[in-house]
Amino acid sequence: MWSANAIKSRREALSLTLTDLAQRLDVTKSYLSYIESGKRAPTPEQAVLLGK
Repeated sequence: MWSANAIKSRREALSLTLTDLAQRLDVTKSYLSYIESGKRAPTPEQAVLLGK
């Protein structure tokens, strides 16, 4: 299970912008922001992509 903090920390460690990661997940930047803030959970498919 992903925590919102872990997703943001990992994205920043990889020097990815919100836009970069949102494009990889095929979601909007605002939706990814909701995931990173804990307001939404990633779908199982998105969680798999986040694990790569």
